[in-house]
Amino acid sequence: MSDIKVQYKEKTYTCDSNRTLLFTMNEQGAMIPHSCQQGLCQSCLTQVVKGKVSETSQVGLSDKQKEQGYFLPCVCKPQEDLILEPARKLSPT
Repeated sequence: MSDIKVQYKEKTYTCDSNRTLLFTMNEQGAMIPHSCQQGLCQSCLTQVVKGKVSETSQVGLSDKQKEQGYFLPCVCKPQEDLILEPARKLSPT
């Protein structure tokens, strides 16, 4: 598949749909925090502000987190260009 562009912290990374965002972006110097790399610990929690991520990259997240665009890049294989931001504290209900 053609290269997918992912913008994160004012830098653009080239990713592909066969590898996870966490692996590919960290390989290029993004330094996304992580631990288990299996979608369990949620230490890599990130927010998508433009584009769409797979539902599988949101498994285990609360409905509020999903609504606000949070996902787990350790299990996300991108299908389109994305703009991401580091996770922020969720706003009160």
